[in-house]
Amino acid sequence: MMVAMVLIMILTVSCVQVTYSNIRIDVSQQVENLDPQFATDQTSRDMIKNTFRGLVSVNQFGEIEEEVAKEYSISSDGLEYIFHLRTDVLWSDNQPVTADDFVFAFQRIFNKNAPSPFADQYSMISGATQVLAGELSSDQLGVVALDDYTLKITLSKQSNGFLDMLGDTPAMPCREDFFVDTRARYGMEVKYLIFNGPFTVKNWNNDSYIQLSANPYYYDSAQVNTPNVYFYIDRVYDEKIQVKQEDELLKLFLDGDSDVYLVREEDVPILTEKKYEIHEVEDTVWLIGMNTRVEGLSNENIRKALFMALDSQEYILRTEDIYKQATSLIPKKAAGADKKEVPLLPYDIEHAKALYAKGLEEAALEKLEEVSIIMPESGGFDAIGSYMLKQWKDQFITYINIEVLPQDIYENRLKTGDFTIALVKLTDNGTTPMSVLDKFISTSGDNLCGYTNQEYDSVVEQAINATSKEMANELAYQAEFMLIQQGVVTPTVSQSTKYVYSKGTSNINQVDGYLDLEHAQKISS
Repeated sequence: MMVAMVLIMILTVSCVQVTYSNIRIDVSQQVENLDPQFATDQTSRDMIKNTFRGLVSVNQFGEIEEEVAKEYSISSDGLEYIFHLRTDVLWSDNQPVTADDFVFAFQRIFNKNAPSPFADQYSMISGATQVLAGELSSDQLGVVALDDYTLKITLSKQSNGFLDMLGDTPAMPCREDFFVDTRARYGMEVKYLIFNGPFTVKNWNNDSYIQLSANPYYYDSAQVNTPNVYFYIDRVYDEKIQVKQEDELLKLFLDGDSDVYLVREEDVPILTEKKYEIHEVEDTVWLIGMNTRVEGLSNENIRKALFMALDSQEYILRTEDIYKQATSLIPKKAAGADKKEVPLLPYDIEHAKALYAKGLEEAALEKLEEVSIIMPESGGFDAIGSYMLKQWKDQFITYINIEVLPQDIYENRLKTGDFTIALVKLTDNGTTPMSVLDKFISTSGDNLCGYTNQEYDSVVEQAINATSKEMANELAYQAEFMLIQQGVVTPTVSQSTKYVYSKGTSNINQVDGYLDLEHAQKISS
């Protein structure tokens, strides 16, 4: 009798069905466009990442995983990539995804009449520059379908990071016949989109929410546990003062009305008390940056002198507990475990004085004129600013002004170059050091310091095109060494982005700054 009862209990337990709930996320902006080749804002690209699949993807560990491509090969010279595609990948209208869909997607990127904002990013593809200039036709681009399920991509120069780029949103497929039928409305509304990823966009209302639903035609649909993901838009908003109410977003989360919350430092005690697990991604480094376009700071010896009058150990002592000591320009997330440490300029007052005098002579200056240090009013960096002011006033400069600015004014001053020296937040979601270092090349729009050095540009280009990770890392070391040793920037402290998920919610990954929801699940209580 006991044996029978035990068997009944085992059978009963084994028959219990786990049910999964919808996941709810608050976002801060409306979505105007979900065209993978053209959408640039974070929220749109989050949704594209979860509704499309490219040839490959990059997981949270920075490893390449096959997606639409079941296997691939790279030629010995690193210029030719052959992808063999899965035959079971479908669009959400039940039509097959073929090699032609990737050919058309890349042709759209280099359309001479309406180029993608990502065209420069993929310019290493053979013929890309000429197609963009109208010198070659689009079918002469180095992206060719050898048959329905074999794709060849030819590069004009080697690129160590090319596979990673094939997992980014612009490299998602686009089916030509569907695109043509939308009559230039592709990506603008639900009816003008088809998907090949784990979710589809079911409802799109910028006044309330965007709903993603599990895609029954997804080739790995059995792994998708979440029925729907709701991205709520402006759910908390104060019309009078026109700002988001972060406290209300926390309340929504704690009340069980949202499942993903971006944590502020002041939230940590209450979340810890309520036993939420806080997930951290160390993705930010705060830098002191010299505006090399300013008279005086265009001289390397003057810049080095200023940095050598600062003790890097002092930064962490003058900031809140939320920060860590930074010894690199590269956030830990992008650095990799095998990154070689670049030495900072040493703290040496006497050497600094000698370099300062030499620099003034080279620049034909009697002294540095008015120096302005700008920093944001949030973050608690006043003490770092005071330290810089004291050290430089004591040794070199008669007049220094520290400007602690509201965020919008601070960002505008950085953008327009209206500063001498700045404390700069560098948040990067890439997976390699080059995603940071390429911000300082001469032609980069992110080059806030106005740094111009052909040798540096060449090293960065070589690193991007390196054929091995070891070579790329060595070149990245050289590039970072130049920036630091030439007194362009120096790291101060690092910071992490923190997230919490509602109780019962798991398997949400942060990959390259995107929310990966394919395996996310929220178990119904």
